Amino acid sequence: MGSVTAPMSAKPDLVRDALNKHGVFLKKAVISDLHSTEGIEIYGEEVGTSFGGTRVADIVALQRFCDNQDINKKTELFFIIECKRVDEAKQWIFFKHSDRKYRVSRVADEAHPSSKFTTPISSQNFTCSEGYEFPAKDGTRDANQSPVFKAAEQLSAAYIGFIHSRRSRKYPERYIPILVTTAQLFIVDEWPNVPLATGRMNSELKRTEVSNLVLKHPFPTPEGVENDFRLDVQDDPYPQRITESIYVVRATELREFLKPGLREEWGTQ
Repeated sequence: MGSVTAPMSAKPDLVRDALNKHGVFLKKAVISDLHSTEGIEIYGEEVGTSFGGTRVADIVALQRFCDNQDINKKTELFFIIECKRVDEAKQWIFFKHSDRKYRVSRVADEAHPSSKFTTPISSQNFTCSEGYEFPAKDGTRDANQSPVFKAAEQLSAAYIGFIHSRRSRKYPERYIPILVTTAQLFIVDEWPNVPLATGRMNSELKRTEVSNLVLKHPFPTPEGVENDFRLDVQDDPYPQRITESIYVVRATELREFLKPGLREEWGTQ
C-alpha cells in the first residue's frame, strides 16, 4: 500500500491572532450592530475629548427625536460607548448598591446641565456599587476589581469629556454611557450578616446572571480641571454629583438593551 499524505494544516494568521489580543474586532462588531439598529446613527469612532487629559470614546452613537407638535423642537440622545473584550468565560460579579437611585442620563439644555434620576422598585433592583472579575487574568482563582474599575473610569472620563465639550448647543442633548463587554454578568442578590471580627462571608454566595445592570462609579474631578460643570448641577444629590451611573451590557444583548421603547423614553421624557 502506498503511503497516505496528511493534509496540510491551515497556515496560522499571525496578524489576526495578534489583533485578537485587543478589542478592535469587538468595537467593529458593535459598530456594525448599531448600524443595523433602526433610528441609531454612528456619530463618531475613536472620538477624542479633553477633561483633565486626553480622553477617547470608542464609539459615540446618536438618535434624534422631534416633537410631533413642533418640528423645530429637537432633542439629540448620545450614547458614549466603551467596548471591553475579555474571555467570554470570565465573570464580572457586581454587588447591589445600598441606594437604588441612579442617574438615567445627563442633560444639557440651553447650556444648563441637569440630570434625570430614577429609583427602580425592589424587585427590579439592578443598581450596583462595585464589580469584580473572576477568575483573575493570571488564571488563578482570585477575584480582581481592577479590570472593572479601570473600564468604568475610562468610560467616565470620555463621557464627561464629551459633555464638557458640548455644553452650549442649539438643541437639548441627553447623554448616556454604556460599557459593552463580552464577560458574563452576575449580581450578588443577598448576603447574610458578615462577622465584623473577620470581614469574611462563610456561607454560600447567591448570584443571578443578568444581561445588563447599572454601575454607580465614583469619578472625582481630575487634576487640572478648574471648572467641573457637574458641581454646578444643584438638583443632583450631593453623593451623586461626581458619581456616574454606567450601563454595563453583555455584548450579545446590546440590541435588545437598546430597544426602541427605552430609547424613546430616554430621549423624550
